[in-house]
Amino acid sequence: MTEAGILGGMEKLEMPRRTFLTGLAAVGATVATGVNAEAPETSRFPTPRPAESLAPETSLRLEVRPEEESEEEFYEHVAQNFTNFDTLVMEQAGDYVHELERAVRFAILQTQGDPKGRTRVEYLRTALQLNEFHPVAAQELRKQLPAKAMVEANWEAGLESSSGARGILQFMPGTWEEHGEGGNILSLVDQVVATDNLLEQVRRTLMQGQNQAALDRIEAGFFNGDHEAFIRDFYVPCVQSCFNAGAGNLGTVLRAFAQEFSRADDIYRKLDAHDLSVTGKDVYALMIQLEHFKDWDPQYGAQSMNYVTKIYAARAAIDEGWSDGMRAQFMGELPDGTHPMVDATESVRNQSGVPPYPRE
Repeated sequence: MTEAGILGGMEKLEMPRRTFLTGLAAVGATVATGVNAEAPETSRFPTPRPAESLAPETSLRLEVRPEEESEEEFYEHVAQNFTNFDTLVMEQAGDYVHELERAVRFAILQTQGDPKGRTRVEYLRTALQLNEFHPVAAQELRKQLPAKAMVEANWEAGLESSSGARGILQFMPGTWEEHGEGGNILSLVDQVVATDNLLEQVRRTLMQGQNQAALDRIEAGFFNGDHEAFIRDFYVPCVQSCFNAGAGNLGTVLRAFAQEFSRADDIYRKLDAHDLSVTGKDVYALMIQLEHFKDWDPQYGAQSMNYVTKIYAARAAIDEGWSDGMRAQFMGELPDGTHPMVDATESVRNQSGVPPYPRE
């Protein structure tokens, strides 16, 4: 592909990107000025914030709870300051737009002269096995893996961080020793195998005793018998959180959240009575915001709270920041939005230690 072709591809990206950024600005203005307020002219193109600077006090608006505050006063405060899941996501999505542009250029360069070549992005989306997961969870986790790789390493298969994490999904050496099956930590293929193994361990941990009982209680209390919605909107974010925080720490938060709503009237008394109704992914958002208030697990800090919404933010950038043609080319999506399973193993087997993206 010529330089003109590359630039043409980038031009296709630009219009959806502008629309996407305008949407981000609207969300930001709504958060700042209220639901019915008009967005100020200066907010049309917000300046993205570095993802690592986000802390609970910037993305979760709850302040420290006064010791003398009653339960009713506490939940009134929660209701007044609750931030829904989509807003938490959109506040961070702009951070990934520029990285997406660089990734598209990189993908174009990598597939020059090979129209049948599969990019690492498509391989990430299709290669997870997840044989023991509920089909809805498996579908969601596969779809989110390219976004996870963007959050972890900007799709750079050979990356090594200052903390010692390595590869496109940033495994620490100890975790790799447990889950990597003796593979090459810089191999994209081996990283996906290790991710499969780690996620299977997470699944088994969440099925154990008190964790499973907590999940069952949360599903019964908040999801009104819609098991697929529970899997997609609450269970999958919990699984993603375990990848960063550890299943043990997430389990502590999960059990405490279930205990918070253990009585039959808890949801009405603590939420509905204060005009706070949470469904879908907002149940997960409520759990992490209550964790911020109550500090159920001291190890579950700012990075853990933001990690899941970063993944969904990166996925939003992928979904909204590319034109349909670009997404079909680099994500393997068909016009109807389906994701055909392809065997791209041979195309990506040696993608380790590759040159970084072209820099501006």
